[in-house]
Order: sequence, then C-alpha cells, then structure tokens
Amino acid sequence: MPYFELNITTEEASRCAKLLRDARGPLTAADLAARLHLGGERESRRRRVREIVTGLRHEYGMRIVGFNPGGYWLVKTEAEWLEYCRDRENYAKRIIGEAAQRIRIVTDNKGQGLLFVK
Repeated sequence: MPYFELNITTEEASRCAKLLRDARGPLTAADLAARLHLGGERESRRRRVREIVTGLRHEYGMRIVGFNPGGYWLVKTEAEWLEYCRDRENYAKRIIGEAAQRIRIVTDNKGQGLLFVK
C-alpha cells in the first residue's frame, strides 16, 4: 500500500509513458505538460507532471529518472536505475543530517541555542 494517494487517469499515464518512451532525450516538466495539454498556471502544470511521473513509477513500475534542470527520461539499464536510486538515497540522508544538525543547534543550551531563548 503506497504512503500517498495519487489521482492520475489511465489516459494521462499512457500518454506520458508513450512520450517518455519515444523521447530522444530528457523532457522537462514544461515540455511534458505542453505535450499532455495540461491546463493551469506554470507551477500547477509542473506539479501535475510530477504527480503523473510518480504514478508511473509507483503504480506501473516505470524507471523514470528526473533531475530539476535536465528533465525526465526512462533509464535504459538496471545499473543506471540503481545509480539514480543510490544518489536519491544519499541526498535524503544528507537532508536528514542537516535537519538533525539544525535541531541540535536550536536545542543547544550553550552557544547558538541561547539565541532562541525568550
């Protein structure tokens, strides 16, 4: 059972999957939104594309890689997919470490923590 609820149609999923399969290189969220004829403001269209891509990954098992400036594409090999997953895992660990460090700074009763005492 996924930890999130997705709201994508089968038509959106199949059209997006076809675009990614047929692409010669990465497609940005803006490109996908335009080709899927998504309406709304720029950020709404980008969020919708992310939701569709997430659905393709989690509900259909498609190995879609995405990077902010580069766009989305289907990986060709399992090694490429595993490298992407390792990179995402390392990124998540770094973010968690930074958050823990910030909490330590705020709760420290010496030094920086004293800045937040009322």
